[in-house]
Amino acid sequence: MLTGVHQNINNAGQQLPQSPSLFQRWLKVSGADSTAAWIVTSKDKLQVLGNCLDTAWHNRWTPATDCGISGLGSGNREDSLTAARAIEILSAYHPTMMLIHFKEPDVSAHTGNWENYLAGLREADAYAGKIWNYLQSDFFYSGSTAFFLTNDHGRHLDSVNTGFSSHGDSCEGCRRIILCASGPDFVTNRLISEPVDQISLAPTVGRILHFDVTDFSGPVLSDLFLTAP
Repeated sequence: MLTGVHQNINNAGQQLPQSPSLFQRWLKVSGADSTAAWIVTSKDKLQVLGNCLDTAWHNRWTPATDCGISGLGSGNREDSLTAARAIEILSAYHPTMMLIHFKEPDVSAHTGNWENYLAGLREADAYAGKIWNYLQSDFFYSGSTAFFLTNDHGRHLDSVNTGFSSHGDSCEGCRRIILCASGPDFVTNRLISEPVDQISLAPTVGRILHFDVTDFSGPVLSDLFLTAP
């Protein structure tokens, strides 16, 4: 989703992505300080998304991170704290780019607790709405911000393996996720039914921020835009 290419990667935060992320690419092109781009997540392991193994990019143009309790290896924190930290960082630094990731409903789903899973869905929706409302009320962001709401993976259908408590195969439940996009660059009230891939999100952000997207494998999601890329 962030590199624009497919890669098999360790899922425990023990391996950096091979390719640079859109954060690194934008920071290099823009010359902006690291605090102009942030990764803010409830899961500590996702701090690895701020760097990569490519020797031309490793430890260079890396975004600021606020992940887990206090970074990689510190453990996960509650989503309420992540939502609050995201708004604090938006207010203090006014970054141009930010990834916010909540641990729910994934964590509760893995425990097999259906009620907590549903509660996690509702809470994540509420946090997203709170952040959206903040963006609309802030002078820096109001009327000029693209907002993407998506999930990093789906879940098994009820009839597949362990059902909602797991994920990771080619069933329709795992393969189908949501993507909602809102902002001044986009057509309003458009439903796109053609299949697209997660790797298209990175070049789409690149198109909005006007930096080269030719190294990304995925195409720009051109149907979102008011004008052709």
